[in-house]
Amino acid sequence: MALPAQILSTDSFNTWLDATNQLIQHVGNTQVYVLLGDVSTGNVFINGTMTVNSLVVNSTANIAGSALNVSANLFHTGANAYFASHVYIAGGNLLTATGNATFSGASVNVTAGTLRVGGDITALGALSVSGAVNALSTVGVTGAVNALGTVGITGAVNALSVVGISGAVNALSTVGVTGTLNALGAAGFSGAVNAFGTVGFSGAVNALNTVGVTGTLNALGAAGFSGAVNAFGTVGFSGAVNALSTVGFSGAVNTFSTVGFGGSTNALSTLGVTGTLNALGNLGVTGTLNALGNLGVTGVLTVTGDAVFKTNLLYVDTTNNRVGINNSTPTQALTVTGTSQATRVTTSSVTLTDGASVSLDASLGSVFKLSAVGNRTISAPTNGIEGQRIIIKHYASGADRTLSLATGVNGFYFGTDITGLTATTNGKSDYIGCIYDATAQKWYVVAYVKGY
Repeated sequence: MALPAQILSTDSFNTWLDATNQLIQHVGNTQVYVLLGDVSTGNVFINGTMTVNSLVVNSTANIAGSALNVSANLFHTGANAYFASHVYIAGGNLLTATGNATFSGASVNVTAGTLRVGGDITALGALSVSGAVNALSTVGVTGAVNALGTVGITGAVNALSVVGISGAVNALSTVGVTGTLNALGAAGFSGAVNAFGTVGFSGAVNALNTVGVTGTLNALGAAGFSGAVNAFGTVGFSGAVNALSTVGFSGAVNTFSTVGFGGSTNALSTLGVTGTLNALGNLGVTGTLNALGNLGVTGVLTVTGDAVFKTNLLYVDTTNNRVGINNSTPTQALTVTGTSQATRVTTSSVTLTDGASVSLDASLGSVFKLSAVGNRTISAPTNGIEGQRIIIKHYASGADRTLSLATGVNGFYFGTDITGLTATTNGKSDYIGCIYDATAQKWYVVAYVKGY
């Protein structure tokens, strides 16, 4: 379509109107060039809405006004581009070759193409791109960021609102997100990642620097961290997790695959691992630690809450300071259900308090020593358990001494071989061996030797 002829002052109103309509139609269907020369600054001022097929700007662009609609491509080949209007690219690309792009309007929408900027991208409103977003420098967005394609950023990323990315994310510098960060593809970060809202990754996550998340962190693919990881909300990984530095979690951690930590790991809530958990440093868990696979810790394993291994194979009750083997409800310091075998068992020795009537707590040891300066009676022992064995050493101090054993409930019982005790010689010790029958509630005297 040819451009309309020059409008003369002698033309009629109808002629002027017809030429103007032709110009509007031409602008809407062909490219518009803003060149150096008569329009030396490359400015475009829009009072209403400007609709063109393609817009090519060869110098610094200042586009201000209401709305800029481009049905094909918007090219900028000059230094920097400043867009103060709403920018809407319906079917093509928004490209700036070497300079920076600043969008101060309400929003930027690229519905079917790519946004590529050689310098910085600064958007004070929402940024929405259906294709790839490529920035060779810093990206700063005050509003929401939505990208349905790959995002590649050489500089820092600063977003004060929600970030949603359907494609891969590659950032070679710091990433800071105040709102939610959602990536449905792979994510690679060479710099630090700081997110103050929820972070969700559907693909693989590779971070070569520190990762700090104030909200929830969810990764459905593999996750690899070379730097420190600090998360103050819930963390969920469906794939493998490999961290070569310190990992600190304030919320719950749930992983459905292998977890490997090269540094120290601190979890202030529940840590649940379906696969293998390997920590080459210290592992500290304040809440519950659930590992359905192997657990390997090279450093110190610190668990403030209970520790459960294979239901009741090994159960650590931190509330009552008890350990159960094949028993999830230990009643003693160590409760073993089933047969046990030990090369050597060292028993503790307890010195009894001398007096006319002597108390004995069977839970405190297995050898009880009494140095008597008079005739004494040992009361019925307390806290005995089925099959427990104890030895009583009775030493006579100052003269021959007689020891009596209390009978009744949980008291002592003599058989036909050993029918009672005789006086212990001054300066000598006698030994009495007993075994407890919980059903009968009696301590049977099964051994008695004298004169040591």
